[in-house]
Amino acid sequence: TQSTWGLLLNLNQMAASSAEFVDPNPNGSPAALAPVGVELEAGKEYYWCRCGLTKTPPFCDGSHRAEGKVKPQKVVVDKTDTYYMCQCKSTSDPNGFCDGSHNRAEIQKKYAARLLKANSKLTEENAALKASVATLRTGAVVAVAAVITGLFAFLKLRK
Repeated sequence: TQSTWGLLLNLNQMAASSAEFVDPNPNGSPAALAPVGVELEAGKEYYWCRCGLTKTPPFCDGSHRAEGKVKPQKVVVDKTDTYYMCQCKSTSDPNGFCDGSHNRAEIQKKYAARLLKANSKLTEENAALKASVATLRTGAVVAVAAVITGLFAFLKLRK
């Protein structure tokens, strides 16, 4: 099996080589590399997320509005059944059903690049939180020291 560092190195290399990749599909970022099976009822309207930002995959939750991303795709099926909805956002199916596009190397590179970007953002946020905690701790130590100094001064005056 491949080590974690080896996997990260490969993902970095894939992301770097994906800079020239142009996805033929105008949909958003891949949410996952595998389709999700969902039970769809005949005649009911569903809205398949095309931007990849939804918190309720594979369906739209309105997240595209804040980012100005692509709009969802309305899906209505004739038969109640389990359908496999695309999450890589590169399907050529007009209803958002999986067509196997997630198996293409360029789609996997695009997903790896998205994960690396998300990881970088989380790393930056973590560093900022650690700095805030350190600042708060320093401030708390200074405040406690001031209170103790004040108490000693008060006790000294009482003598």
